Amino acid sequence: MAVPRAAASRENPSDAGAPITPNKWLVTMAISIGTLMGTIDASIVNVALPSVQASFGVAVTEVTWITTAYLIALVVILPLTGWLGSTFGRKRVYQVGLIVFTGASVLAGVAPSLPALIAARVLQGLGAGVLGPTEQSILRETFPSKEQGLASGLYGMVVLLGPTIGPLLGGWITDAYTWRWIFFINLPAGLLATVLVALIVRVREAPRAQGGQAGFDFIGVGLMAAGLSSLVVVLEQGNRWDWFDSPLVWALTLTAGSGLLLFVLWELLGTESPAVDLRILGSRAFSAGWVSIGIVGFGLMGGLVLQSLFLQQALGYTATQTGLAFLPRGLVTMLITPVAGVMTGLLGPRYIVAPGLAVAASVMFLMSRWTLDAGSAQIVMPMLLLGLGLSLLIVPLFGSALSSVSRPKATGAAGLMNLMFQLGGSFGTAILTTMLERGTNLFHARLVEHGRPDSPAWWQALGQVTALLTVRGGSDATAGQQQALAALDRLITGQAAVLSFEHAFQIIALVFFAAVLAIPFLPSGRRQASEGVSIDL
Repeated sequence: MAVPRAAASRENPSDAGAPITPNKWLVTMAISIGTLMGTIDASIVNVALPSVQASFGVAVTEVTWITTAYLIALVVILPLTGWLGSTFGRKRVYQVGLIVFTGASVLAGVAPSLPALIAARVLQGLGAGVLGPTEQSILRETFPSKEQGLASGLYGMVVLLGPTIGPLLGGWITDAYTWRWIFFINLPAGLLATVLVALIVRVREAPRAQGGQAGFDFIGVGLMAAGLSSLVVVLEQGNRWDWFDSPLVWALTLTAGSGLLLFVLWELLGTESPAVDLRILGSRAFSAGWVSIGIVGFGLMGGLVLQSLFLQQALGYTATQTGLAFLPRGLVTMLITPVAGVMTGLLGPRYIVAPGLAVAASVMFLMSRWTLDAGSAQIVMPMLLLGLGLSLLIVPLFGSALSSVSRPKATGAAGLMNLMFQLGGSFGTAILTTMLERGTNLFHARLVEHGRPDSPAWWQALGQVTALLTVRGGSDATAGQQQALAALDRLITGQAAVLSFEHAFQIIALVFFAAVLAIPFLPSGRRQASEGVSIDL
C-alpha cells in the first residue's frame, strides 16, 4: 500500500520534500546571525592591529598572532563538525559554538595582555568554526528539495557579506571608540542568536553512522591538528620569517606535509571510526566543487587584501574610507546571492559558475589597470561587478557539492568545503602579499636603472623638479636638488608598487580562468543541483 507523502516525511528524516520547521525564514534568521558574526570576526580585527599593538606595546610580528591564532583554531575545528554533529546533535553543537564564541569575545575585549587576547581568539575560532557547516546542514534539512538552491544562496550571502562589512565595521569602531569594542559588539548579537536558536530551530538528528560510537579518533585528530596548524602558521607568518630562508619555516612545512599525509592515510586505512570522513571526496561532483571553492577562496581573500592595500597604501584611503569602498560590493552580494541560488536550482551549477568565473576574472583584469590617478568611478565599478561574480560562484559551488552527498554526511561535507575555502584564502593572502612585496622591490630596481647620469630624460626631469622646489621652497640649488631626488624616488616607488599590484591582480585573473577546468565535473542538470544526489560513500 502506498504511504502518503506527509507520513513518509515523518518516518524518514532523509526525505527531501518536507521542511521540519514551521517557518524556514525564522530558522534562517536565527542561525545566520551567529555565522555572520564568525565571518566578520575573521576580518574585523585586521584594521585594528595597529591600535592593539600600541595598546600593549608589542612588535608587529607579535600582534599578528591575533589573526593567526583565530585561523588555526578555525581550520582545525572545521573538519570535525561532521563528527561533532553526529555525536552530540547539530542544534546542540551550534548552540555550544555560539556560547563559546560569544564568551570568548567578551574575554578578548577585557584581555589584559597580548597572550590573553591570543588565547581568547583561539576560543573564538573554535566556536566560530562549527557555525557555518552546521548552518548549511540545518538549512539543507529545513528547506524542501526544490528550494535547496535558495538555501545555498542564503548561506552564500552570509559568507560573502562578512569579509565585506568586517573592515568597514572594524575601522569605524576603532576610530570612534577603541579596539576592544570590536569584540564587545558580539555580546548582544550572540545572546540574541542563542535565544532564537533555542526557541525556533528544530532538527531531526540523523542516526549515528555504524562505528560512530567506537570512540574518539585521537590519533587522527592529533595528526590533523599538527598538520593544519603548522600549515596555517607557515602561510600567515612565512613572509615575515623570509620563507624558506628560515629553518623554522622548513621545520613547520615538513611537519605540515608529513602530518597531513599521515592523517589522510590513517583516516582512510588505519581506523574504522574516522573523525573526518574523507571518503566524501570520492564523489566526483563534490571533489570538483571542493577544489573550485579553494580557488575562489584564493581569489576572494587574496583579492580583498590587494584591494585594501592598494586603496590605503597607494591612494591614501583611511580604514573607514576603505571599508566604504567595499560597501557597494556587499550590497550587490545581498541582492544577487539569493537570486543566484534560485537560478542554480533552475539551470544547474555549470551554467552559473561559468559566467561567474568569467566576470570575476574580467574584474581582476580591470583592477590591474588601477593607477595612482584612479578615481572613485574606476574603483566602484569593478567592486560592483566583483560582487556579482562572486555571488555566481559561492552559491552553486557550495550547493552542488553538498547536494552530491547524502544528508547524514552533509555537515561533514560542509566542514570540508569551508576548510578548503579558508585554506584557499590563506594561500592566496600569503602568495599574493609576498609577490607584491618582492615585485615592488624588483620594479623599483628596474625603474631606477633609468636614472643613469647619461640619461637625458632623467636629467631633464630632475632639473624641472629641482627648479620647481627651489622656487616654491626658497632653498638653494643644492638643497633643491636633494629634495627633487627624494621626490623622484617616491614617484618611482609609487609606480613600482602600481606595476606590482598589476601583476598580482593578473595572477588572480589567471587562477579564476584556470578554474574553468573543473566545470565539466560539476553536476550538469538542474535536478542534481536542486534535489540533490544521495550518494552513500
